[in-house]
Amino acid sequence: MKRSILPRVVIACIFALITALLPEGLEAGTKWVELKTKDGKTIQAIYGTPDSAGKHPAVIYNHGLIIRKMGYYEKARRGYDVKDFVEGLASNGFAAIAPIRETGRVEDLSEGLPPRTDISAEEWTEAIEEGLDLINSSMQFLKGQPDVAGDKIGVMGFSEGGLITFWSPIIYKNLKAVVIMSPGNMGSSSYRFRNALKKVDTITAPVFLTFGDSDSRKIRDNCFNHLIPKMERLGKTFEYKVYNGDHRWFQKVRKEYWDDIISFFNKHLK
Repeated sequence: MKRSILPRVVIACIFALITALLPEGLEAGTKWVELKTKDGKTIQAIYGTPDSAGKHPAVIYNHGLIIRKMGYYEKARRGYDVKDFVEGLASNGFAAIAPIRETGRVEDLSEGLPPRTDISAEEWTEAIEEGLDLINSSMQFLKGQPDVAGDKIGVMGFSEGGLITFWSPIIYKNLKAVVIMSPGNMGSSSYRFRNALKKVDTITAPVFLTFGDSDSRKIRDNCFNHLIPKMERLGKTFEYKVYNGDHRWFQKVRKEYWDDIISFFNKHLK
């Protein structure tokens, strides 16, 4: 007697339906979640967790300005996919969340165009404030997850997200580890780099700074001549490393710097 193939067909259909329902651009293991800002706005975020059981330390990833300009899907198509950072953290034992900031969203831009010159001080300030608000929202979300160790949360960010990350331990004293990647300047904003620099004496979390030897001149000046000597002079728990790359080099998860970041988080969050 032949075994009916109907159960196999049903299972295949169910699997296809589940696959179709996964959010566009994400794979199993990561998912979209919603965060609420203090003014009630809903922001989408990518969230991922390790496969292992137990309570995991967590990291918040703050993306660069280009995603705020172009949107997540367009920039992911062009090679800077925030999901890769979430998955990279989750595969190393960290719960990870990456809010997709929206303030100042503009039309799609072609690669290689120079930065906008018409961004107002108000827009820069609003964007950084949104990012800092979303760090708080992300912390509250993480603390509500049963598989997250709510007392072991770190933060990392690149470019504009690096500046947001620089401000985060100044404002939130419960962060346990901070990775600042090629931090932006936002010189017309009240949250510009030099204003954060005036407050580094209040930072208590360990900090790891990364940037490229071909990074923008302003970023290299801010890091080499201001942030690094001040952190070392104050005796902060601080590390830095300069890599062989330019600013955009940090838009991908690369072994050259990723292993160092994971090692830093392992030391201070686990």
